[in-house]
Amino acid sequence: MNISLKNFLICCLLFLTTQVLVWFQLNGQFFSEWFKKNTFILSLFGIPVSYLCIYATNYGVKAFD
Repeated sequence: MNISLKNFLICCLLFLTTQVLVWFQLNGQFFSEWFKKNTFILSLFGIPVSYLCIYATNYGVKAFD
């Protein structure tokens, strides 16, 4: 098995970033009034997060070929 370290690290970084963004998107309502009042805007943040997940998966597939 040939693991591309660069692709693997990019994959991990992208997945870590998406998990942090999703955590704030879901739990922000508990520590910020802005999150409570702007649920529609927060739902729109799900679009770029979804693209990041797609790119992370793509790099993961490239890493493990």
